[in-house]
Amino acid sequence: MQPFRLSLEDFHVAALSAQALSRTRKVDLTSCRLLHDDAISSIVQAAGMHLQVLVVGSCPNLGDASVVSIATYCPNLIILDLSRSSVTSCGLAAAFHQRVFPCLKKIVLSGCTDLSDEALTSIARACPALMTALLADCPRLTSCGVTSLAQACPQLRILDLSYCFWSSGPKGVDDGALANLRDYARSLRILDLSGCTRITDSGVLQLESGCPLLKKGNLCALSRALAHSHSH
Repeated sequence: MQPFRLSLEDFHVAALSAQALSRTRKVDLTSCRLLHDDAISSIVQAAGMHLQVLVVGSCPNLGDASVVSIATYCPNLIILDLSRSSVTSCGLAAAFHQRVFPCLKKIVLSGCTDLSDEALTSIARACPALMTALLADCPRLTSCGVTSLAQACPQLRILDLSYCFWSSGPKGVDDGALANLRDYARSLRILDLSGCTRITDSGVLQLESGCPLLKKGNLCALSRALAHSHSH
C-alpha cells in the first residue's frame, strides 16, 4: 500500500478529519507559507505514532511550538524536514532532549539560521539511526556540533554543511570537523563543504584517508536532486 501524501493543494487543514489523519503515513506541506503552529499541532496529534514522513520546509511561520508537538506525538518518524522554518536553537534542543527517535534516518534543517551546536548535539543523541543530515546555511554551527553528530550517529552517510560559517568572525566548520568525521563517520559517502571557507586542502586529504566510502566527486557539491529529495 502506498503511503498517503497530504498537501494543501488537495485539502484545507481545517477540513481534515482526525480519522483520515490517523491513517496518514506521509504529510508534505512544503512552502505553505501561511501555515502556523496550531495547524501542525492538530495534524501531528491526529496522525501520531503512525506518521513516518513530515515535510514542512519553507513554512516560515512554523516555530518552536511545532517542533515540540512533533517530538511529542510522532516518535516513529523516518524523515523530518523543517528547513527554512522559524524554529530556534532553544526549541530544537528542548524538543529532542531526553527523547529517542529510533527510526529517524533523515533530517533537513537547511536555512534554520538559529541552529546551534547545543541543538545539534541534542538531535544527534536522540537519533542514533540517522543517515542523512542536511544542514546548509546554518551559520551558528561549528566543528563542535559536527563532532557530536559524528560521534552519536555512526551510520551517517550524507552530510550537507555548505555555507556553515560566520561571515563576520572566526567561527564555523573547519578542519577540526573533518578530523572527527574521519574518526567517527566512516560510513560517510557524500559531504558538501561548499562555501566553508575555513576548510583547507590538508583537512580534506585527512578526511579522505579515513572515509573509504566517500565519493570524491561529491565532496564539494551535493547533488541538487538529492538535496530536494524526500524519499528514504
